[in-house]
Amino acid sequence: MAWLADELGIDRNELKGSDKFDARLKFQKVSFLLSSLGVEPFKRFVFNLYLRGPYSPGLAAQYYDLNGDTPEPVNLTRHEHEILEWFVRFDLREMEVASSIMLIQSFRDDKVSDEDIYSVLTVSKPWVKKSDFVRIIGELRQKRLVN
Repeated sequence: MAWLADELGIDRNELKGSDKFDARLKFQKVSFLLSSLGVEPFKRFVFNLYLRGPYSPGLAAQYYDLNGDTPEPVNLTRHEHEILEWFVRFDLREMEVASSIMLIQSFRDDKVSDEDIYSVLTVSKPWVKKSDFVRIIGELRQKRLVN
């Protein structure tokens, strides 16, 4: 976990502070992405769809316990590293939308329509414009993160 905090440029204390929600949100969304890619140690966490997208209570427990731990490097393939670099360019709202789309599709069969995904997504995120959804799901497809 310390590796990811360092990789994202997040001070580990920001993951603990009650006023540092954005740091925890980013950490959760990027961890979900890494979990979806099957990256250790992230793939062991179970994520549920919460109001702000995928959330893992187990992951939260881990980062609340981060102290001065020495970061253990995580070996990413070139492809995983490219996906990570692409994903962290998103702002927080785009990360929230992209990771939510990925999780929604993972709960459904492969034949779920974009319209169905958009309907489920906008239950908790009515602010998502259709054009933004189309752009983000298109990028996710290009990266082969959704069908």
